[in-house]
Amino acid sequence: MDKETLRLFTRIPTLKTARLVLRKISATDLEDCYEYSSDPEVPKYLLWYPHTERSFTRYYLGYVERKYRRGEFYDWGIELDGKMIGTVGFTSLDVNNNAGEVGYVLNRRFWGLGIATEALNEVLRFGFEILSLERIYAKFIIQNEKSREVLCRCGMREEGVHRHAIFSKNKYHDISVYAITRAEWLENRIADSPS
Repeated sequence: MDKETLRLFTRIPTLKTARLVLRKISATDLEDCYEYSSDPEVPKYLLWYPHTERSFTRYYLGYVERKYRRGEFYDWGIELDGKMIGTVGFTSLDVNNNAGEVGYVLNRRFWGLGIATEALNEVLRFGFEILSLERIYAKFIIQNEKSREVLCRCGMREEGVHRHAIFSKNKYHDISVYAITRAEWLENRIADSPS
């Protein structure tokens, strides 16, 4: 992956799965975004606090649109039946080492339906096939068992725990790191394909 490849995020492509559309986030997503961002359970194990005002969500969406224009934002909105129910994508891309960190957030009304797994699998495909990444990884607060389950279902493996790696919400947190390499992803695709 080179810096030129990253320019595609200035016009982030729309991706589709069996149930989902992964597409650019926009100001028109205000109500849907506020719905899950204001739920205290959604960011419980994330680094941000629940949105208490729609004005903050509006500001955030404006920030996202500015970052898209500069090709500095690598997240997709997760759309199900016309409703934006969360986001998924790359929290960072390391051009020098051909690696990307992924993350996701989902409206609590849609937990337990396999949506995060479906969306993340599509982002992994995009990362390995389109961006030609060598390694994709995720970091999460170790108490976040739901996130661990998503990563495992996507074929990612635990690499280790970084103790007291993040100070957030007035305390230190241990962070677990999961990853998958290009070779592992290809091997999983071969194993999952019908004979």
